Amino acid sequence: MSQDAEKQFMNAVYRADLNKLTALMTSQGINPTTVRDDRGFSALHIAALNDQLRIPTALVQYVKRN
Repeated sequence: MSQDAEKQFMNAVYRADLNKLTALMTSQGINPTTVRDDRGFSALHIAALNDQLRIPTALVQYVKRN
């Protein structure tokens, strides 16, 4: 997984872009539990701070499947 893919993933989390987020996890093999932003926040942290329920649900489902 490249740093560019990780940045795209985190940008998708910040924008709550579920389609892009899912596509990146699937195509790039991104593990959402290990990727952090510049402040050290995980995707779950960001989704919680932004009050986005769809994002954590998608992340948990992805992790459970893989």
